[in-house]
Order: sequence, then C-alpha cells, then structure tokens
Amino acid sequence: MTLKFESGMNANDRADIIQLLGMYADIADKKEFTELPRLVFTDPLTLDFESVTGMPSMETPLDQYTEILRGAFAPFVATHHAFTGHVVGIDGDRATIHAHVRAEHWLPEELADGGPNRWLVVGFYDNEAVRTADGWRLDRVKLTSTYQENAHLVGAAVPSEWAHRRRGRGRPRATGKLRRKENDRMPRIRGAGIEEHHEMVWADLAEATRQLLLERDYDATTPTATTSSATPATGTTRTPTPPTTQAR
Repeated sequence: MTLKFESGMNANDRADIIQLLGMYADIADKKEFTELPRLVFTDPLTLDFESVTGMPSMETPLDQYTEILRGAFAPFVATHHAFTGHVVGIDGDRATIHAHVRAEHWLPEELADGGPNRWLVVGFYDNEAVRTADGWRLDRVKLTSTYQENAHLVGAAVPSEWAHRRRGRGRPRATGKLRRKENDRMPRIRGAGIEEHHEMVWADLAEATRQLLLERDYDATTPTATTSSATPATGTTRTPTPPTTQAR
C-alpha cells in the first residue's frame, strides 16, 4: 500500500491510529488478551513476522491470533514494547503507519539457567489500518527485525512448553510456571552455531503453532467425527459408512 500524506490530515484520525500501537503494546505488556485485541485489530487480520519467526505472511482469525499471543507471552515475567517515530499516511478509509520498535522480553531467572534473561528485538513495524464503524483497526501487521540480542532465550521457553503438542501428548497442565525436569534442561545454544540454533528454534515454534491451529480447528472445515468412525473398545477399527442417498 502506497503512503499518501494528506495536507489536511485529520488530527483526530492520526491520533487514533497512533493510539492503536499503544494498545497493541499493552496487549502483550499487560497480558490483556480479553478486551484489547478487538479494540486494536480487525477480524480476520494479516500477520507478517517472517523476519523474526521465518513463518510466511498469513491471514488469521482474531481469536486464533489472541490465543497464540497468550501462549507465546506466558513464559515471560515482563515485556516492554516502545514505539517511536510514527509516520502516518491516510487515504480515505485506509491508513498506513510506520514506527520504530524496541521490544524487550524477560524470562524467569530459572529458565535463563544462569545466563542472560532478556531477549531484545529492535526494528520497525509497517502496519495498515482500516476505518470501521467502531473506529480505526489494524488489519495488517508487519514486523521487520533489524537486530536481536539473546534470541536463543525463546528456545528456553516456547519449544519446551509446547513440546507436548509436537509429541502428541495433549496440553501441559497449567501450573502458573513452566515445569522443567533436571535432566530435561534446554541448552542455551542448539546446533553448531547461533544461526543454526535460530533456525532450529523457529522451526520448532512454527511446528508448535501449526499444531495449535490444528488443535483448535478455527476454520471449522473438518466435520465432527461420528460414532460410525469411532474405534470400539475391542481395539478393532470400524470402517466409516459411506453416505447413502435418501430413501424414496
């Protein structure tokens, strides 16, 4: 989308669009996943975090994205997202907003395993917004990371917590903190070097996210299983009965 700077840009529109980023930060920093998301985003919305996660841009239902955020930020004891240098462009009921971001994420000391516990991401957002009946909402979010520190810390939190899903063991019990066995401690560096480590960590995150989406079935395109395809207690497999035409 091409930026269009209107000489008579409505100051209220500009302020409302900038405020969306402030509320966007509060979703993660305050861990407020109930009301704020619907005040910030459209449903559905397009997400592009490829520069950080390696996952391609995708459109997702808002409820689905909210659950992903809730799980992704759960391990951090605190996060802080600071936006500066807002550049807003408005074209009728469409708008773009470019802003620089410094995002910091702190893990509990026990997960840092004696090392640094802060993951830093520096870069900028190029977001798009649309005017709705309820006000401006972001319908496209794109993060471009230009620098990171201690990105391996993500591997100490997300993959270990979501490993149950990757192994098909269902959801881990909610305990208020991550459970870790003494002999199952995630190393701070995986692979031969930091680049290989990052690739492995984000591959794990992408797979865990895919499993989460399959688990929750937000698209509701898969019909609910019927008793005709259930497995009897004897362990034998019952062949699903094909659909039949209506009796005349």
